[in-house]
Amino acid sequence: MGDVTLLDFLNTHGLLPEPRSEVDVAVIPTDDTMLDVAREVATRLRNAGLRSSTPLDVRKLGKEISRADKAGAHHVIIVGPDDWATRHVVVRNLATSDQETVALSDVTAAVN
Repeated sequence: MGDVTLLDFLNTHGLLPEPRSEVDVAVIPTDDTMLDVAREVATRLRNAGLRSSTPLDVRKLGKEISRADKAGAHHVIIVGPDDWATRHVVVRNLATSDQETVALSDVTAAVN
C-alpha cells in the first residue's frame, strides 16, 4: 500500500484530522512607533500560551485584519498611540466583529 492510497483511504472515511490554525491572536500596530509595543503585547500573549503574530512592517489595518482572519486567528489586538498612552489596546473578536478597549493587564483574559 502506497502513501497516496493511504491518504485517499483516510480522506474517504473522514479519518484525517482538521489542520490547526496558524495563530490564535494577531497583534497589529497602527504606525511605526507601535512596532515594539506590538511585539511586547505578542510576547505577553505567548507567555500565556497563545500563539500570536505581529507583522514585520506596518500595513493598512484592513489588510492586516484580513490576513489574520485567513491565518485562523480568533482575535486581533490593535495597538495605537492614543490607547497605548494609557496602556490600553483594542481587542476585536473576528467571529462577531465586536471590539473593546482593555487594559494591557487584562489582554489575555479578553482573548480567552
